[in-house]
Amino acid sequence: MFSNRRLNDIVGINIIGWLPLGTGNHGYRRVHTSHHRDEFGPNEPDFLLYSFYPITAASLVRKLRRDVSGVSAWRILKPRFRGLFAAGQRMPGVRLLGMQIAVFAIFLVAGVPWLYLALWVLPYLTWYQLINRLRSIAEHGGLTRSDDRRETTHIITPSVWVRVLLAPLNVAYHLAHHVDSGMPFRNLPELQAILIEDGYVPDHLIWPSYLSLWKAAARQPAATGPNQPG
Repeated sequence: MFSNRRLNDIVGINIIGWLPLGTGNHGYRRVHTSHHRDEFGPNEPDFLLYSFYPITAASLVRKLRRDVSGVSAWRILKPRFRGLFAAGQRMPGVRLLGMQIAVFAIFLVAGVPWLYLALWVLPYLTWYQLINRLRSIAEHGGLTRSDDRRETTHIITPSVWVRVLLAPLNVAYHLAHHVDSGMPFRNLPELQAILIEDGYVPDHLIWPSYLSLWKAAARQPAATGPNQPG
């Protein structure tokens, strides 16, 4: 967010990082570094979000239904709540509850406590889980493990609505992000344009839209064997 590393850490990790789930530390940075080090590798933390594509349309619908119904979010939150009753595992749950109380207090002081549910809890349980999966599919779905970033990460031309609703902060420029993960988000569109202009990305690898890629991710015929992903 900021070119100054100290300011970036104070705001991004110690303030914003605490708000969603009370995990304001360097844990996410370490996990995300593992993702960049070897996409589709054995230590890939996001593997299940985008692996095994293309899949059947029915399988994709089941995944998205779990996302919008809160099932996916509950799978993430359940260990935190269980940890509250287990010795040595309480701090993540305590941090989660503490930060949620703080966020609710902000809405309460503003005189609109009901917006805590409408603008904070409900979007996390539904919309966030949905776009996180759809975005992950668009970023890496249907690709393979490789040292060549063009074989692990899609490049898509993002529309205005995608940049606003689905992939803010230039997340849509994902191949550029994987080519240089230290590049500030504000410079990613320029880096992508340079990669295309220099011929690093041939035309046949550029997807015209997120929708076209999602359709391709759900084109596999129904499988009859036991290994078809749910």
